[in-house]
Amino acid sequence: MSRSVPLRRRSPIAALALGLALLLAAGAARPLIAQDADVAAIAAYRLTEAKLDQFTRSTRALMELAKDPAVRARAAAMEAQDDGSDSKSIADVVAQLESIPGYKKAVASSGMTTREYIVFQFAFMQAAMAQAMMEQYGAQAQLPAEISKENVEFVRTHKAQLEQLTAEMKKLQESVEADGAAAEPPPQR
Repeated sequence: MSRSVPLRRRSPIAALALGLALLLAAGAARPLIAQDADVAAIAAYRLTEAKLDQFTRSTRALMELAKDPAVRARAAAMEAQDDGSDSKSIADVVAQLESIPGYKKAVASSGMTTREYIVFQFAFMQAAMAQAMMEQYGAQAQLPAEISKENVEFVRTHKAQLEQLTAEMKKLQESVEADGAAAEPPPQR
């Protein structure tokens, strides 16, 4: 049984993981894994430099896609229809995201499938949170069996690259939000 321990300070890697989960889901419902096969797929997935490069290129393409008001409207509609269910499978999340016009093509522009993009996100988030916990608590932190030690090490050794991606994502997100705010009509009184 693993305990959840609150972090005392913010890790840029954990912030990136959380930010990507919220930002890149593009309005998808909270995608928690519901099936043992999904948990196993995430545990077996290995983060690599090549996959990080693909993920980064896909993310940039998705951020460009998010500048389209029609895409933002579709994502907002999906979010409004969210039933609050926390039992979505990877397949459910993929289907939901691929219903956004251009989503599949944007992800595929790097050579990734939407499924791999989602699995990468979950594997990365797990590793980033575990790395932050280990950084915070050192030898006292025990890594759950379903979290890859290799992925945690990958996050640790690629910290500078991931922090650079965090900064880039923040700038892109601010740009998308600014574009969206400029496109919206002022509220009527």
